Amino acid sequence: MSLQRVFVWCAGALILAGVIFRWAGINDSDFIFYDEGYYLDWNRPFGEALAHHRLTGLDEVSKAAYAYVSRCLASGKTLWFMIADSRIFFGGLEQWSFSRVWAAIIGVATLALTFLFAKKFFKNKNIALGATALLAVLPSHVFYSRIGMQESLSTILVLSGFYFYLFPPKFGWRTFAAGFFWGMAYFSNYRLIMLPVMITFCEMYLAFSHRRYPDVRKWLWAILIFLLCVFG
Repeated sequence: MSLQRVFVWCAGALILAGVIFRWAGINDSDFIFYDEGYYLDWNRPFGEALAHHRLTGLDEVSKAAYAYVSRCLASGKTLWFMIADSRIFFGGLEQWSFSRVWAAIIGVATLALTFLFAKKFFKNKNIALGATALLAVLPSHVFYSRIGMQESLSTILVLSGFYFYLFPPKFGWRTFAAGFFWGMAYFSNYRLIMLPVMITFCEMYLAFSHRRYPDVRKWLWAILIFLLCVFG
């Protein structure tokens, strides 16, 4: 067996193990992290009221949706609250593992995106496979892909933004997509208001690696779309 095949099999085994680590016992509720419990409890009064009042008619449904979105927007991690607390619309107020399942789904999706990103960035499938394998068994990423917190969502949204910004490096519709993903990342975690700094470093990297001046138009539009999502 060639060294190349051994590497592929080992990397594949690590990725498979990482997926298993993220899903094994995901529905067990013997331990709830402090912040995870806070997120689950955010819309609990609203969920309890909804459980005792069956919605009838489009008017009541629209009012309930408006109240739900308004409460989520009042938090600093709107998108994650919307995902974690959407269980209340499906009779699952006590489904404590609901947000964990979503975190695991997003965590596994991040592995696929990491492979695509690394494959384009390094132009080498083996490096991409190795990078994915490392992330698959990285303890911190496994941890945050198993608890009902927003880190897995923030990670995939930020990485998606850089994927669309870097590939291709020229200005185009992907620039707007990148700004949108970064804007959504802010709504998963308010601390990502500092993303324009990272975007600036990214454009400086592109300018340096391609031996050209920074693409100011692309940089400005990406930040503008981000700011429109945040403040618009």
